[in-house]
Amino acid sequence: MKLVQIISSLCLGVLLTSCNLIDFSEKCTYHGNVNVRFDWQNLPTGSAVPKQMRTVFLLDGVPQTAYDLLGDTLLSSVKAGKYTVLSYNPAMGITIENNKASLPVYSKDNTTYTTQAPLLYVAKSDVTVQPFETTLCQLSPKCCTQQINIDFVVIKENINCDLIGLTGELEGVSTGYNLYEGTMKKEFASLPFISLRLQGNTFTTNLKVFGINSTNNAMTVSLQLSDGAIFTQAIDLKDVFKNFTAPAIQLSLEIHLTGLGMTIDLADWHLVNQGYLEL
Repeated sequence: MKLVQIISSLCLGVLLTSCNLIDFSEKCTYHGNVNVRFDWQNLPTGSAVPKQMRTVFLLDGVPQTAYDLLGDTLLSSVKAGKYTVLSYNPAMGITIENNKASLPVYSKDNTTYTTQAPLLYVAKSDVTVQPFETTLCQLSPKCCTQQINIDFVVIKENINCDLIGLTGELEGVSTGYNLYEGTMKKEFASLPFISLRLQGNTFTTNLKVFGINSTNNAMTVSLQLSDGAIFTQAIDLKDVFKNFTAPAIQLSLEIHLTGLGMTIDLADWHLVNQGYLEL
């Protein structure tokens, strides 16, 4: 009889000190499953789905756990709670720290320069992981990279030398992206470029950026001639890039080159709202 009483007391003690599955005591840790599904309807035209998405579960902005997912995945034994889920592809050419992506920058001749942005896809969603249940986490990544496509037509007047190349740089380009806030970094630099010659005196340039300010957008263009001469001129594009939030923009510039110098005129421009331009 005493043995039965001792066993009953021990069982009661265990029940009193263990996790209460009805009251869900804060002192206990519970887990559930998360069914992560990606919706790629916002993928730009002609772009491939990233091979990997870094998916981070954050609590009050602080990472709790992270997974490298190759697609739709059922995650098991995720600690129950309310999370913000942040997912992005680990693109080359950027550094990601504290939910912020940064491009490399360097200085030359008292000017700060940056590099072209890679294709970066980001998704964010709030999810509550329920104990002992499977919770759906739907993620719809969007491309955070904007495309600037520029066509140049060079019109020579009384110039006998051949054009060797066209280079330039665009001011006011963002040097990074805030993954959590979904906004470009408020630090800017110049982006150098080398144009591709299409045919004759026609050139094209394709730039990819995380954003561009609308206060200082001068573009400097240089023409190199076969006799070694170099002509340089700038054009102010701040009115074109004012409130530029579209996925892409197309510009056409005419360059008039004479023995006295060169001028640049904006012939046409338009926004592209449905994916990237096909070059």
